[in-house]
Amino acid sequence: MDYKMTAQQRKEYKASGGQKCPWCDEADLIFEEITVDFNTVTQEVFCPGCERYWFNVYAFTHIDTPEEVEERDINGKEINRGSAS
Repeated sequence: MDYKMTAQQRKEYKASGGQKCPWCDEADLIFEEITVDFNTVTQEVFCPGCERYWFNVYAFTHIDTPEEVEERDINGKEINRGSAS
């Protein structure tokens, strides 16, 4: 099976948030457990549509306090809770 991936496939996969297979666009992906090895974090992903698998590689981007995490939604956007009355 061919696992070569074009730059366009990588770009589209990243733009989908890793939610669609880069080869066949299947959305019903199987995400395995996250593996941490020193400073590398990976997650194997399997597509039942085309039977390919690959590894998502995660990067450390920043640090948050518990309060900051509570103020963001799942997409990282600040939640506007308005003023309490």
